Amino acid sequence: MPLGPAQELTDDQQTYGRASSAALLGLGTQLVFVIIVAGMGLYGQSRSFHAATWYLIGGLPIWMMLWLLYNQHRLERVEALEAEQLAQEDARAAALFDEAGHNLATARKRLGNFYKWGLNAVSIAVAVYLVGVGLILFFSNWNLIDTVDGAKDYRRLFDGAMGNPFTNPWMLVGFTALLSFLGFLVARYIAGMTRVESWQLLRGGAAYLIGNVLAIMLLGIAVVFAVVTKSNGVLASLALIIPVLMIVLGIETLLAFIFGIYRPRKANEVVRPAFDSRLLGWLTSPESLGKIVSETLNYQFGFEITKSWFYVLLGRALTPLILAGVLILIGLTSIVIVAPNQKAVITSRGELVRIADPGVSFKMPWPIGRAKKVDVERSQQIVIGAYEESKRIPGMAMLWTSAHIEGKEEYFATAPTVIDDPSIRQSVEQELQGLESFDGDDPLEAGTSRLGSLVSLQAIVTYNIGDLEAYVSENAPSRPEQLLAAIAQRHLNAIVGTQQIDNLIGSGRIEIGQELLELIRNDVSAYGINVQNVSLYDVHPPREGEVAAAFLQQVNALQSQKTAIENAQRDAIGILSSAAGSRAEALRAEKAIQELTKLRQQRQAEENSDELDQEILEQETRINRLIDQAGGEAARILADARQERWKVALVENSESSRFAFELAAFNLAPDYFKSRHYLNAIAESFGQSNRRVISTVPITDDSTIRLNLEEANTATEFFNPE
Repeated sequence: MPLGPAQELTDDQQTYGRASSAALLGLGTQLVFVIIVAGMGLYGQSRSFHAATWYLIGGLPIWMMLWLLYNQHRLERVEALEAEQLAQEDARAAALFDEAGHNLATARKRLGNFYKWGLNAVSIAVAVYLVGVGLILFFSNWNLIDTVDGAKDYRRLFDGAMGNPFTNPWMLVGFTALLSFLGFLVARYIAGMTRVESWQLLRGGAAYLIGNVLAIMLLGIAVVFAVVTKSNGVLASLALIIPVLMIVLGIETLLAFIFGIYRPRKANEVVRPAFDSRLLGWLTSPESLGKIVSETLNYQFGFEITKSWFYVLLGRALTPLILAGVLILIGLTSIVIVAPNQKAVITSRGELVRIADPGVSFKMPWPIGRAKKVDVERSQQIVIGAYEESKRIPGMAMLWTSAHIEGKEEYFATAPTVIDDPSIRQSVEQELQGLESFDGDDPLEAGTSRLGSLVSLQAIVTYNIGDLEAYVSENAPSRPEQLLAAIAQRHLNAIVGTQQIDNLIGSGRIEIGQELLELIRNDVSAYGINVQNVSLYDVHPPREGEVAAAFLQQVNALQSQKTAIENAQRDAIGILSSAAGSRAEALRAEKAIQELTKLRQQRQAEENSDELDQEILEQETRINRLIDQAGGEAARILADARQERWKVALVENSESSRFAFELAAFNLAPDYFKSRHYLNAIAESFGQSNRRVISTVPITDDSTIRLNLEEANTATEFFNPE
């Protein structure tokens, strides 16, 4: 739906001629801006200036349309004036003009088409151009931002902000200042003309031109920041901000066109095209914004607050308050508070001034002086190895036989495996006979395997900032994390190639990590990086085929072997500790026994050697002393043996003495000795059994009876006649 037909205008051709000249001035200014800014972009190889150039180009069709429209207005007025003169000169001509007026008013028809189709077509074209080109510029510049270890790297974007290192920045500042000043004058002049109702269409061009002035002014300020701070950060950000501004203005134009379709029309209303930005219009007439705010406050409070004493007092003190606030902000930017675990890098105009320790420090005000706080005590980590850590599948267990990353893994080549068993080496040679690359005339060397292995592994490098001054010096790398990762990866590739796969999978990872730690630390210490630890993990053979399963069986067997060895060592320690009190005492006693064995062997080889006999005796004494001091089962057995020896010796000695006494008794009374021993033998043979003696001699009164009354029934049984 068009914006509306052209209204009947009563202005003369000079009025529209001035508007046409103003539009032509705006078009010329816009074209000059495009050429100069494009030249500055080519000179500095700056993506920010290139983005601004494309933004400036969007104003050319607006000014062209306004010039054509007002020029057509002028022609229409000339045509109307001629028709009026003809009507006054001749009535017949007037009648003729009335009959064919529709065919003769070509300028009026063309003007109506401009209002009906031209303004809408230009609005849509400008909106599509701003959105489309803005998106292309934004994503082309956004793609310059890399991601390194999860952090954004703006180096390529910063380099693209000013690609020519020989650019004279002050020349760019001069051109941008001149263009901003001239553009502001032209925009304000044309915006002032829009107070006349017939010239209100010029407001769209003036608004777009003031937006161009704002973009050029920001470019100049960004170049000044780059010179002062020696950083292209602000200038690089404009390479993204300007495309975003284009997208916003394009969307606003499209929305204004859509909403204008449903907007009711008033008679003789001046059409406001969609490309007349409401956002940029505030910049062309900032006093209108203040008027809107003032009217809003008056309506909210119910009276004219702008005439109150408080508002008047605030207006008088506003400038001093603003200046005081600016001074306070400048003072605050000169103070740096460093936490206990941090240090601050103080720079002035991009050059290092000093390293500030924890506490309060001072620097030049921003943006001349800057402070970057660095947590020097915080440990950071990077992961290197066969795959990027971002490819790991979340929640997936790291098993040899199952995939736990997305995509394929890369593998390291290890050193050939050492084969100590000749039979195994022969079996490997037989298997290699089937390989095309095997040379049968070049057999395997003893103890080695011709083929290495493939292994996948990851390594965590833990580091912190050891020397902050070296870390941020001019000789330091711009991306130290990437340098550290590259150096660590190089050493990892080299050291894995010298290791056997069994050593990598087994307990040798700790020693390899320590070796990597020393190598990496020596290479990066000059850059202020202190490597604290290197740990290998996720070490496994290729998952394809049955390789991983075979290695898993081997590892299980090695683990069982290790368990058996550890159990045997545990049992040995237990046995030695039980035998000699402790393992150390047992080994000391064993060594002494071995020395005793050597002495005895030497003694057997020599017939007469009193010195060896003395040494053997001393060694035996030393062994006994060691065993006694150690305690344990051996000491107990030795003590029991000594006790038994003395017991046997004493018993035998007592038996020998008793025999001597018995022999003397036998010599004195042989018959009695024999009878006594005979009866004792009979008594011992009976033991504890009851005995009854039956006498064959009659018992008389003179007979003596001896009774053993140990048993209660003995006496009663004796006198029992039965």
